[in-house]
Amino acid sequence: MKKIAIVLFLSLSLLFTSNSNLNAQTIHSFGNMVKSVYDANNDGVVDEAETLSSSDTSRATITTQNISKTVGSDGDYSTIQDAFNDLPNLIAHTVTFTIKKGTYTDTLDTTSLKAITTTPNGRIIVQAEKYLDEIGTATGADATYLEDTTKSWTINEWQGCWVFIVDGTGTDNGMVEITSNDATKLYVSSWPGTQPDNTSRFMISGVKYDYGNIYTGWKFKYWQSKTVIKGIFFNSSNNNSYPIVAHLVIPESTSPDFQVLHCGFWKGNRAFTTVGVNDNFSPSSVALRVEYCGAVGQSLRSYEIRMNGVIAHIGYSAVSDSVYGIYVTEGSHVKMKDCFGSNNTLYGVEVNNRSAGQYQGTIPSGNSANSHADNSSWFGFGYY
Repeated sequence: MKKIAIVLFLSLSLLFTSNSNLNAQTIHSFGNMVKSVYDANNDGVVDEAETLSSSDTSRATITTQNISKTVGSDGDYSTIQDAFNDLPNLIAHTVTFTIKKGTYTDTLDTTSLKAITTTPNGRIIVQAEKYLDEIGTATGADATYLEDTTKSWTINEWQGCWVFIVDGTGTDNGMVEITSNDATKLYVSSWPGTQPDNTSRFMISGVKYDYGNIYTGWKFKYWQSKTVIKGIFFNSSNNNSYPIVAHLVIPESTSPDFQVLHCGFWKGNRAFTTVGVNDNFSPSSVALRVEYCGAVGQSLRSYEIRMNGVIAHIGYSAVSDSVYGIYVTEGSHVKMKDCFGSNNTLYGVEVNNRSAGQYQGTIPSGNSANSHADNSSWFGFGYY
């Protein structure tokens, strides 16, 4: 109990020091799954209050059990921003937001929010209701379907989802809606780009965020909680270089474990970056893990790991048709394992400006070279 009190006290101190305005959440939506905590007489001992009114934001709130909510049509929240606005300040359990199948255009900005992980099991999971938990390889295709004979899917389980070619033939198709499926075939009305073949590697998701010309999709600024994002597709038509444009932006974050898993990124300027709009020189100390993701068609850099203090692992992920695939810069350190992809205009991996890159297995290819490091940086093979 003493250790728990110390952790809570330190978390509360950080919470109040970094932002005196706590999350203006609607407490009743989580009911007895959260409670308020505070240092009543400033003696270093965290006390508990029995009640907390929805208008009282002077006290921090903490989870009391695992929480699971839905986002989308007929869900607990209509937007992902509404869901995050309702988070307790102290995350001692797993809070899961499941996004229902569909297309969304709303954005997320955590700049004014505070959610701090206080236990090993405390984390926030944001996941698609339906997604394929691997990057598959097609065994064939024609004008209206893609086939994978190693599969035994349930009839029409992928209907209304999107298939996304992330490597091989057909990466110019983007995210194509699946009209139906049988045990081994995904049917589409047509391929807007090149017809896939048995070199095509693909992803599937039932959740797509379509941002059109918006600069930033989800922005995790000042973020401090362990977070997992799973199975979500992001699409953008904005290929401008400045200000920084990305589907996911993680600037000035101190999250000890930020994971992006099974997510797809089509076009835009960047898939994700650890520097945000107008934050070009702002430090970050996030620990980032990216696995089984696919990024295609970014106009500058797909996976940008940038700024001192950023440590990242990128594994089993595709980068195709970008300028720079994986871009490591400004004192960051990245480990890569079995990444792939092709047709990146310059380099599959670029490491510069006092940074380090380490890899096992394969890396994405580039038209100039598969990898490049400047004189102040290092890139090479290494064991994990």
